[in-house]
Amino acid sequence: MPISGGESIYRLIMNRLVGLERNHTLYEQYMAQQHLVVREALKRLGEDTGRLEGLVRLL
Repeated sequence: MPISGGESIYRLIMNRLVGLERNHTLYEQYMAQQHLVVREALKRLGEDTGRLEGLVRLL
């Protein structure tokens, strides 16, 4: 995209900043979702480990 003056440079910079902010927001949402997925997986793993320990004690 050719840059023809100060306003165009300003618009280009603002568009890039808006894009970066949007990407950062999406990244934060993704990381929050992954945190929940990992936390739930660890919870289930702990529950499964407890059940397995109970079975081992019975044997």
